[in-house]
Amino acid sequence: DLHSFPTRRSSDLLSWRVIALPDSPRLEGFYAQRARIVSLFETFPACDGRKEGSEAETSFAWEIFERKAGYRPPLTHAACTISHVSVIEGFAREEGAPDDLLLIAEDDARFADGVDEVLERIVAASRDLDVMVLADSFGDLGPFRLLSPAGESFQLSALAPKVRSVSGTSYRFGPALGSVRGAGFYLISRRSARQVTHYIASCGGPHWLADWFEWWVAPAGLTLQAVQPSLATWDGDSTLGNSLMLDFYLRKQESILRSRATSPWMVPLVRTRMRAGRYRRVLAGVLHATAADLRARRRR
Repeated sequence: DLHSFPTRRSSDLLSWRVIALPDSPRLEGFYAQRARIVSLFETFPACDGRKEGSEAETSFAWEIFERKAGYRPPLTHAACTISHVSVIEGFAREEGAPDDLLLIAEDDARFADGVDEVLERIVAASRDLDVMVLADSFGDLGPFRLLSPAGESFQLSALAPKVRSVSGTSYRFGPALGSVRGAGFYLISRRSARQVTHYIASCGGPHWLADWFEWWVAPAGLTLQAVQPSLATWDGDSTLGNSLMLDFYLRKQESILRSRATSPWMVPLVRTRMRAGRYRRVLAGVLHATAADLRARRRR
C-alpha cells in the first residue's frame, strides 16, 4: 500500500538531471508537465552526436564495443552513452553521502499520474539502492500485464514490495531478472556512481549503449532494480524509443508465427502455442527471481 512506508521527502534526497540537446523540441513539453518533480530538474546539455568533433568520437571505446557487439554503433547512440556517463561521473565527483540519489531523465520522458507520491515511497523503501530503472523502453503505464512486452523482457520477484498511486495503479519494484531496456528515467546512488566511474577507468572506457545495463551495472559490482509498470512513457521516437521497440517486438512475433504456421489453418494453433510458451517462460522467470530474492533475504 502507498502508505505502508515511512515518509521521507524525495526532494531532500535527490539530485535531478534531465538530459537534452540544446535545440531539443521536447524540452518545453518536459517542463510543462503537471508532476511536481518537474520543477526540480536541472537541464544537462547532451553530447551532440549529430556534429563532427563531438566528445563521443574520442571518449567512447569504439574498438571494445565492436569487438563485443560485432558492429559499429551510430555516433548518435555513442553520444547518448557519453551524455549519461557524464551525468553519472559528475554526480560521483560531488561531495555527499554514499546513499544520496541522482534521478536521471531524458527530455522525452512523460510521467505517469501519481509519479510524485509513488517515487517518494519507492525511495523511502529502497535503503540499499544501486541502480533502479523507473521506466522501461516500452513505456507501458499500466496496469501491468504479465504477457506484455516488458513483462516478457524481465521479471521481478513475486514477493517484490508494492506501492499504489492515488489513481489506483499498483507498482512493484526490486531486483530484475532478464533484459531491462530504457535509460529515459532511472535512479543511481552516489556510491554506485563512484563504482561506475572506477569501472569505466579500469575497463578501457564506456563501450555500451546507454541502456545496455548488463554491460555496466553488474560488471561494476552493482545490482539492477526495476519498476513494473513504467512510471513514464515517451514523447515521440528516440534512440531508445518505445514505439520502435514495440514495433520490433510485434514484427518479430509475426515473423515467428509465419515461419511456424506453414498453412493458414495452422495460424490459430501456432498462435496459442506461442502464447503458452511465452507464459511458461515468464512464470519461470518470476520463479527464478523469487528464489534469488529469498536467498538474498536469508543472507541479510
